[in-house]
Amino acid sequence: MELLDALRTRRSVRQWTAESIPDEQLNKLVEAAARAPSGGNTQPWAFVIIRERGRLRRLRAAAPGIAGRAAAVVLICLDRRRADEEPGTSEYDMVHLTLGAAMQNILLAAHDQGLGACAIGSFHPASLASIVSLPRHLELKLLIALGYPVSQPAAPALRPLSDEMLLLVGFMLTSAHGLVDEPQSYGPARLLEAAGRLLDMIEEQGMLDDPLKQVKGIIDNERFGPMDEEGFPARLDQLALSWTESIADRF
Repeated sequence: MELLDALRTRRSVRQWTAESIPDEQLNKLVEAAARAPSGGNTQPWAFVIIRERGRLRRLRAAAPGIAGRAAAVVLICLDRRRADEEPGTSEYDMVHLTLGAAMQNILLAAHDQGLGACAIGSFHPASLASIVSLPRHLELKLLIALGYPVSQPAAPALRPLSDEMLLLVGFMLTSAHGLVDEPQSYGPARLLEAAGRLLDMIEEQGMLDDPLKQVKGIIDNERFGPMDEEGFPARLDQLALSWTESIADRF
């Protein structure tokens, strides 16, 4: 499954079949989680997989966020031996962002393997720590309930496109103001960024076809590329030609 397709089609699944999940698939989820970025490469996580039916029933009793009968639950924990920052510090906030990245990796990997998953934040930490006998250095932060989905939930409503357009207009207006005192080359760069953001909105609505995807790929490369005096104008020429080709059969 392509990554962008996974991002668009992933859903939070709360109803599962009774089928168990093979060890191989669960191991792939942990591997995906461990690929998440972490500040200073601290890798401050620990992942605990619960799949025994009796223990899963006890987990559900202490985790009201688990609505259905999951085939397995992944506990995402902070390993205090690898990250001992205190609450209220920027380092502590970064640790939680790191665990959030690991959570997203699990959700996407589960979807890629045909599993349904749901991140759970409603649980009683002390009770769950007792049920699974967590070591004292592991601090439970999130649960992910897993299984084979009974059905695929409908897509939730996205933020209205008019809201996104309003933000884009604001970007263009503030960019125009800034260009008064900025180098001349910043003008094309700002226009490229605006075009890229517009295509991002179209993509989020599921309306980006293959020709426009190619154009978007070129724009995305240029949005974060160098603005050298020699190569930048030539790449802009190529971008304009690519756009022309993409609309050749449309009008």
